[in-house]
This record gives sequence, C-alpha cells and structure tokens, in this order.
Amino acid sequence: MDILDGKILKGFGIVPKYIRKMKYMYIIKAESGLYIIRKTETSADKITFCHNIKNMIRRKGLRNFDSFECSEEGLPYFEWE
Repeated sequence: MDILDGKILKGFGIVPKYIRKMKYMYIIKAESGLYIIRKTETSADKITFCHNIKNMIRRKGLRNFDSFECSEEGLPYFEWE
C-alpha cells in the first residue's frame, strides 16, 4: 500500500484532518480520534480472533491497549484489492 486509497478511509467511516505516512503505515488524525492504517498479510480469521479477544479483555476492565476499528461492514478489517 504505497498510496492510501480514499476507499479505505470511507470503508472505516474516517474523515481525515491530517495524514502522515511513516514506514509501513499511515497515521491519521480525524475528528473522531487518531488511527493507524497499514497493510497486513494476516488472515481475516486471525484478525477477527484477535479483535474478539481484545474486546473480551476490555469488557473485563483492562483498557490501556490498542484495538481494531470496525469497518462500516462491522468487520475489524477492510479488504481492498
């Protein structure tokens, strides 16, 4: 992902104020918060598993760690190309 496609941002419902490319990821500042978007070779099943584990831990009270933002389709990833 050399160039961040607008379809990806739209797929997550992100309206960026500022985008900065750093190495293998994009840092995006938006009204709704700070995001990192990067390409991965990880399977959809593994991403969903990690997302579910993080949500379970968060429900049990631990809050100081990253999370996956769900796409407008309700998935913790966005398939592109």
